[in-house]
Order: sequence, then structure tokens, then C-alpha cells
Amino acid sequence: MSNIDDLFRAHRKRSDVNLEDHDRQKIVKLNLENDEDSSDKNIDDYYQKDSIISYINEKELEIGNSHSLEDESSLKRLLLKFERAVTYNAEQRSKYHEDPIKFLPSEEALHDIVKSLSSLAIIPSLYPTFISVGSLSTLVSLIGHENSDIADSTIQVLKELTDQDIDENESDPTNVEKLAEIIVKDENILSCIVAHLQRLQIEEKEGSNNMEELVLNSLSLLDNLHEFDGLPSIFLADKKINWLAENIRECKFISPERIRQYCLELIFVLLQSAATMRSRFLLHSPQIIDTLLVILSGYISGPNKEDEIGTNCVNILQILVLLDSGREEFLAQEGVELMILFIKTMPSSSSSRWLRDGALNILVDAISSFKSEPVAKRVVNCGGLGVIFGNFSKSIKEALSIAEKHEKHAKLHFNRILVENLISVMANLLRLLSDESDEYVRVIGKLSESGFSKLTQMIQVRALVAEHLKIIDQNIKAQESELLKEMNEGDPEYIEADTEWFIRRLDGGLEILKKIDVILIWVWLDKGQYKADIEDILSQQGEGCTLNDIKTNLTKYKEELVISYPDNRTDNENKDFDEELDRLIAENVDQNEISIKQETALLQAYNVTAVSTASSHHFEKIEFQEFDAHGKYNPQKWFQPLSQE
Repeated sequence: MSNIDDLFRAHRKRSDVNLEDHDRQKIVKLNLENDEDSSDKNIDDYYQKDSIISYINEKELEIGNSHSLEDESSLKRLLLKFERAVTYNAEQRSKYHEDPIKFLPSEEALHDIVKSLSSLAIIPSLYPTFISVGSLSTLVSLIGHENSDIADSTIQVLKELTDQDIDENESDPTNVEKLAEIIVKDENILSCIVAHLQRLQIEEKEGSNNMEELVLNSLSLLDNLHEFDGLPSIFLADKKINWLAENIRECKFISPERIRQYCLELIFVLLQSAATMRSRFLLHSPQIIDTLLVILSGYISGPNKEDEIGTNCVNILQILVLLDSGREEFLAQEGVELMILFIKTMPSSSSSRWLRDGALNILVDAISSFKSEPVAKRVVNCGGLGVIFGNFSKSIKEALSIAEKHEKHAKLHFNRILVENLISVMANLLRLLSDESDEYVRVIGKLSESGFSKLTQMIQVRALVAEHLKIIDQNIKAQESELLKEMNEGDPEYIEADTEWFIRRLDGGLEILKKIDVILIWVWLDKGQYKADIEDILSQQGEGCTLNDIKTNLTKYKEELVISYPDNRTDNENKDFDEELDRLIAENVDQNEISIKQETALLQAYNVTAVSTASSHHFEKIEFQEFDAHGKYNPQKWFQPLSQE
């Protein structure tokens, strides 16, 4: 079939490609009168088919020459011409299937009429007519046409018809939404496109031209359709979506990079848009996590400059590790080990900082669930404690030194996002690990080693953040007072300002403060053996760093943040949970007095959902280094084991 397509393309490049039919008759006449040979004679011969010319002319006179659209009547004339062109092309292909040159005129006529349908995009009010007469179904069916150029033109027309930008001047934008919905739900566009892409793979393999642009056009139609509500869920529920995952791992086209990049981008936006169908996608494409890890591992020894492929791999992994099945696969493919390797070894130059940033983000998300205990254990057992605590100490030492010399609280002199994520991992390790486990003891030991140096640094950071938030709160209170003179708290403008204030507090380190307080509570409650040490360290920080301040802060978080209860908890259990949490915060009790129910409440108290802001992470430089092959855990896939703490 590629030879037919090449012949079709060669003909369309000829200078007479845009001539009207009466001009073509002149060409036929001239060809009949001239008997000279030319290299194009075989192509020109088909113009001598008088029956074809007569047929086209007859239909032109019957339904009109113009392709312009003005109203419903002109649309119906155009659609009648379109339907006849489709039918005639099918007849000619069937009749002359062994002599393709004979059906090329009908192929060209069909190609032209398909392209003319793009004019419908400027009048979406005519979409209902287009749908009701059945021509939409006919158009979608042409994606399966054996001529890849006709199939590609069909895809480009559908892309124009579903472009949301055409809604701007449309009184009823639901016309575009309805058309997109029918294309996806009724016409099964995903199956049509995947079948078309598979044919392109075969054609390119058989020696046809580079199919990159045709593939990208097909993917861009899916990109268009994902923007409509509800349609991403349909895509992810269809096992055909696995084509995208397969071509990320092993793209079979001559120019794979742009295609692989677009496949990754599509998967990411679909997963973002259809949270409820993420598990279904992972069921259809179980190999995707291993594929993403393999791609990212290539940045260890190769160029590690940020690109869209790497960024999308990180983004997709962040989403998938939030799923139970995703975490299991992430563990099975030794994803934790690879993330720890990135955090420890990636140079902190601007070109590679994104990778350590992304690895830490993935780790934070993988350890965020109540069911993430296996991930927490793996982090400890593969040498992650030294990496996490080492990066934390190195990140804040310089910041604390700067804070002593300059305006101490005017700004945070450290990378807020980096420190927040590192502390988040520490807090989740304490939250998830059983206090009887070796891993839990090792985390507590890391916090208390070297005269509580790590915990002291943490409390110093808390003091900086608390004072910085105090300044922010003073500014917010002043703005709020002025705003309340003009409006009430329930007014939309006030609500918008309140949200902005909360985000400002988050940017000021609100989450850092909360997570450090969680860590302090856990260490405080660890058999009561560290109470005096914590009180001593807190007393050195002055105002705002007492146990009462911590309790007040935790109570405020309980009021401000939305607690994410486990799905299996009933309303009564939620009520009991709140009561136990209130008691735990309010009372200064010994570890021996805390019941199992209260311990559970503490574990679950801080798995919270809050507004967060997107921000790039900045990491300090740690040169790449080789690791000794020893330790309790012995991962084989990515690297030799890290030394134990």
C-alpha cells in the first residue's frame, strides 16, 4: 500500500494539482494530441478516463461547485458531495483493486472534499446538522482509509472541529462538546487512531517515508479531546491506551524521540484529568512503571540535562506511586533504591538539579499513604536515612549561618521546598513504622545521635520559620482589617483574599512547621526517654518554641486542614478519632498512658490534604561517587548498596 500512497503524493505535487475540472479536460485533450514520451506518462494516463471526468463533472453540476459554507443548505450540499465521493472511491477501489492507478482520480477527489470539511469549524452552530445526517460517522471511518494521506487529512479536520478555541465566539459551546463526546463515546476514536498508528508502523517498516508527522497529528487529536470533561476517563478505561505505554518503552518508528515525548505527555495529562481511572490504566499498562524507571536510570551515566521526556517520567511516577498497585510495582522494580541514588549522587548543577528534585518528590508521594509502610522500611534498609538526613543538614547549615549575620526573619535563607520534602520523609517514617521495628529504632537513633545534632538543627529551622510566619501573619492581619472595612467575610473577594493569604503562609514555611512539630511529638513520646533533651533544646530557642506552642500549633492545624480519613472508617469512628486527637493534643501524658487507639489517632492525624504551590527545588552539590558493596539490604538493579548509617 505504501507504493500507492507514494504515487498519490507524487501526483499531488504536480503543478496542475489545483486546476479545475475544465482545465483537466484540456490536459486530457493535449495528452491525446501529443504522443511524446515522458517519465510521468503513466501518471498522466489516468486523466484520459473520460468516464471518471464525466462522473465528477456531473456531480459538480448537480450539487454545486462551491465548498464554502454559509448556512444549513450549503452544508447539506457539501455533505452530499462528501458522501458521494466516499462511496465512489470505495467502488473504484473495489473495481480496480489490482490496478491502483485507475482509482487515483477518485482518491484525489475524496482527499480534496475531506479537507474542505475543515471550513465547518468556523460555524459550530452547524455541528448538529453534521451529526444528524450521519456524516460525522462517515468522516471518522476514513481514519481507517488505506491511503494514509486521506486518513491524516481526516484526523486534521477532526482536530480543527474539536478545537476548544472555536468556542470563544460561539453562543452555544456545547455544540463542540457534543461533537467531541460522540467522537469518543459512539465512534470509538481511540480504537480508530490506534489502528491507524499500527498501520503507519507497518508502512514505515515496509519502506515508506518517515511517518513522524502523521503520528504526531494523530496524537494531537487525542490531546485535543482530553480537554473535554469526562473524556479522559473513557480513554484510560480502554485497553487500547496501552499503545502509548508500549511506544514509550520501544517506539518502532524511525524518529522515536518526539513520538515518545508526546506519548509521555499524553499519559500525564490523562492521569491528571481522570484520577478515578488511574488504577484502570495501570491494570492495562503494568509495565509503565518499570519503563519510566529504566528511562530515568539512563540519566545517571548519560546527559542529565532536563528535558520533557525526563520531566514527564517524573510527573507520571508521582501520580502512580499514590496508588496501592503503583507502590507495589514501584517497590518490585526497586524504584526506592533508584530515587535514593538520584538524591545522593546527582550533581547539583542547574542542568541536573531537576532530577534530584523529582526523585525526592516521588519518594515523598510514595511514602504519603497509610499503606506505605513497606516503602518506609525500604527507605531505611537501602541506606536512605543517611541520604535524607545528610541532605537536610547540608541544606540548612549555611542558612543558619546567614540568618545569624543578617535580618534573621525577613526571609528564609534555605530552599523551602527541599527542606519541606526532606522533613516530610522523616515525619512519615516515624508515622508509618511500628515502634517495635528495627527501622523505627534506627530513625529515632538518627535523630538523637551526636548529641541530638539533627534534632537541634530541626528546632532551629522551626524557630526561623515560626518567626518568619509571625511577620507574614502580622501583614495578613493588617490587610484583613482593611478589607473587612469594605466587605464581609462571606464576600467572594474576601474568600479569594483568604485563599491567597493561606498560600502565602504555605510559601512562608507553614508545612515545615507542622511536620517538625509532628516529629518532635513522636520523639517526645518515645518511651519518655528524650523529654528532658527536647525541653532543653526548645528552651534555647526562646519565644515561640515551647511545648505549649507546639500543642497550640497542632490544634490550629487540626482546625485549618482537611483530615483525610481512610475509606474504611465510619462516621462514628471519625467522631471517636476526633475526640482522641483532641485529648492527645490537650494533655501532656506519658507514653505509658497512651492507649492503642490514641497511638492510631496520632498516626493518622497528620495525613492531611492542603493547598500546595508548585515550585522548583534547588539542591546543593554532591559529587557522584561509587558505593561500597556492603549492607543489610542488597539491591541489584540500580546500584550496589549504600553504607548503613
